[in-house]
Order: sequence, then C-alpha cells, then structure tokens
Amino acid sequence: MFVESESPEHPGGSSSRRDPAPRPSRRVFNAAYKLRIVAEYESAPHGEKGAILRREGL
Repeated sequence: MFVESESPEHPGGSSSRRDPAPRPSRRVFNAAYKLRIVAEYESAPHGEKGAILRREGL
C-alpha cells in the first residue's frame, strides 16, 4: 500500500509532484547534415551501416 507523506510545501500529501530533472530538448538536424548522413549510409557496404548510425548517435 502506498501512503503519501505530508511535506511543508504540500500539506496533506503531494498530488502535483514535479520531476526534478529538466525535460531534454530535441535534437535538430539541418538539411545538409541529413543529406550527408543518408548518402554515407546508402553508399556503405553491408555490415557497416549500423556503425554509421551508432557513430552519429542515431
């Protein structure tokens, strides 16, 4: 059974808890980067395509 404890900020239990970690921002890729990675991926031999994606964090 889960029992909420009282805190000075939220007496009577915390119904609106805030996550202490900030929300991560989305990565933004420009068109030139996308074209370069897609061209490199398509020209890579079989077995090396995954390495390109891992290297780029995709």
